[in-house]
Amino acid sequence: MNILVSLIIAIIIAAIVVGCMISQLKTVRHKSGASDYKKQDSFRLDERRDTFLYKRVTKTPISDNKK
Repeated sequence: MNILVSLIIAIIIAAIVVGCMISQLKTVRHKSGASDYKKQDSFRLDERRDTFLYKRVTKTPISDNKK
């Protein structure tokens, strides 16, 4: 019986703490771009090249079954 009461009290305290944390996140909104996170004209791309470290090629034969 004491374990059940302690568990219920712990769940209530946890719900209060999580509720307080969630209420502090009301100012967070989804952004579609990174304009708020970078300075204007602070990024410049000098090279257009991809460097692949691994290459995996999967080949599947095409069947000749003509019906």
